[in-house]
Amino acid sequence: MVMLLQLLHAEGKPNIFTSHTDEYWRLVRKGVAPAFSPKNIRKGFGHVLQVNQQLISILEDSAGAEIDLDNATLRVTLDVIGRVGFGKDFGATRDLNSGKANLAFDMMEAGMHLPANHELPLPSVKQGEEDFKAFRKIMSDMLVDIKRRGEPPETDTTIAAHLLRIRDPASGQPLPDDRIAAEAGVFFTGGFETTGHTIAWALFMISAHPEVEAKVLAELQALHLMPSAAQPQPRLMTYDDLAKLTYTCNAIKASHYFCIRFMFFCTPLNNA
Repeated sequence: MVMLLQLLHAEGKPNIFTSHTDEYWRLVRKGVAPAFSPKNIRKGFGHVLQVNQQLISILEDSAGAEIDLDNATLRVTLDVIGRVGFGKDFGATRDLNSGKANLAFDMMEAGMHLPANHELPLPSVKQGEEDFKAFRKIMSDMLVDIKRRGEPPETDTTIAAHLLRIRDPASGQPLPDDRIAAEAGVFFTGGFETTGHTIAWALFMISAHPEVEAKVLAELQALHLMPSAAQPQPRLMTYDDLAKLTYTCNAIKASHYFCIRFMFFCTPLNNA
């Protein structure tokens, strides 16, 4: 918990995950909740498709080459959170095989980890603290870009827009920039590894069980989302398809359960 505070705010101020005051938690929770309504999530689905199409194109061009799938799915997750939640394209997926460094992705990965004994004068701790600073700068720079767009219109339903609309009930003032940047960081830290690892784990688990893979493929083919002799070029998925992919969604949820159990039991107690 202490490390999360340090990662998100230079002075370790509380955020929606760590707030000790019900008033602040309610203020931010109520402010951002509408961004997660089904209607608003649907609006961002096009970004999800576009980022995944980028990855599919890279995989097709890399046929026969080794791909670190977990690295790839983490990049997809970063780009989706950035684009859907904050209108920011970090380009991490595009940079997967380009040989070009992607600072946002590197700092997102590094920022998730700091040695448990973070008070010891170790080189790894010093590097971890520098990574924390770099992560916070990425969030603050993103906020600068967002604010350059001006006051978000009512049609803007991103997390960023909802954070900017929050007003302190006592003063009527918006949240300070450092607190908005910290809250933005919450959504990246909360969704980056959890979602990225789950996708990679789900693909691994499904591929390791041919009977499950066959049922997933059959469900996708029934909706014309997989190539077939009759339709060599599958159609793009729509948001409404998600409700029809019952078996596939259940397979992913089961993989998520085992992924969480695996991560929990393989995490040393002093890093918990």
